[in-house]
Amino acid sequence: MSNYTPGPWIATTDGWISASMPNLDRLRVTRVQRISTADAHGGFTSDEVTPANALLIAAAPDMLPALKEAELLLGAHWPTDSAPIARIRAAIAKAEGK
Repeated sequence: MSNYTPGPWIATTDGWISASMPNLDRLRVTRVQRISTADAHGGFTSDEVTPANALLIAAAPDMLPALKEAELLLGAHWPTDSAPIARIRAAIAKAEGK
């Protein structure tokens, strides 16, 4: 997997996402993307799920390291073949393109 843009990623209530990176004691917006949903005819619409999708995507850079930490902590106390550990590992693998 290639490296992703590090956080913080910020989502607005209307579905825009900006990814910021440290740059000489200040934050620089590197990209701004609008999240849209496609309709059945291939057109893009903006609806009530767009802001929720943007929030979920913006949280991704924080969730991946949290899942890795949870896997280590839970894996030390739970059976390695338990359903929660399997879901954590599947989510990590998906995020890493495996």
